[in-house]
Amino acid sequence: MKIKLIALSLIVSTGLFNPLKSQSFNTGDHYASLGYGFGNFGNLVAQSIENDIDNTNFTFSSFGPLFLKYEYAVDDRFGIGVSFAYLTGSGSWDYDGGNNTVYQGKVDRLGYNVNLRFNWHFGNHDIIDPYLGIGAGYRFNKWELSSNEPNFESDLDIPNFFPFGMEFTIGSRFMFSENLGAFVEVGAARAVFQFGITSRF
Repeated sequence: MKIKLIALSLIVSTGLFNPLKSQSFNTGDHYASLGYGFGNFGNLVAQSIENDIDNTNFTFSSFGPLFLKYEYAVDDRFGIGVSFAYLTGSGSWDYDGGNNTVYQGKVDRLGYNVNLRFNWHFGNHDIIDPYLGIGAGYRFNKWELSSNEPNFESDLDIPNFFPFGMEFTIGSRFMFSENLGAFVEVGAARAVFQFGITSRF
């Protein structure tokens, strides 16, 4: 029993179950978030290769978008910060090279965004923090097509002519305690839907 009481006292002392502030978004607070997204258009395009070329053993895998966000509460309604998104994708397939020879083709994708972000918080609750967010900044995409076929020359040319990224989402934080919560967002970003954890400090 004494051990349980000591453990409970340590948990309480960390602030995990401390009483919440009067609002979930407060002037002068800092918020750091880590999230993962689903519904990326570029990866869907890469996956469509299976339907566009004569291939066998097509496989595709992707990671992300992974989101890292920071926000500073300028006042109880407005926040400013930075949003970073990162993703990769890779597909491979076998194709007939003639003379009973089979080669493997591969497409790789890398993308990331670094955006300045502005959020308008329109709630007034100690747990739920709804907001509208808009961001703009640098957007990078790189595609590479390769093969183990001798003297292969890629005809894939997707230059990064317009490296300008934007995002517009609606979302909400859910503060489980004074310092720990979760977030969800939907809208136009590197992912249609994203969710993750949030820390307030």
